[in-house]
Amino acid sequence: MAVTATVLLLAALTTIVAGTLHAGDHESAPGRLLVGYALAWALFAAAAWTVRRLPRRTATVLVLLGTAAVLLAGLATPPRTSNDAYRYACAVAVVPHQV
Repeated sequence: MAVTATVLLLAALTTIVAGTLHAGDHESAPGRLLVGYALAWALFAAAAWTVRRLPRRTATVLVLLGTAAVLLAGLATPPRTSNDAYRYACAVAVVPHQV
């Protein structure tokens, strides 16, 4: 039962992360982003709590699979909370020419 609960929590966590990142950035949808992050942290805490009851080998596999799933969900969209990368790229292009 704990394995099923952990798998369901990880699936929900991955879905919430993907949905939150696709919803928009901190300027166009700040409330949606905040709620999505809060739900993701709550699901993460619940998954961490349930995985503690599992045998070590099963817990390790689920932690690695959950890590990969959340990572892939996060990589599905470009960063939404900062546009600093564009500013830094512009600075790298402009500063050497003293513009």
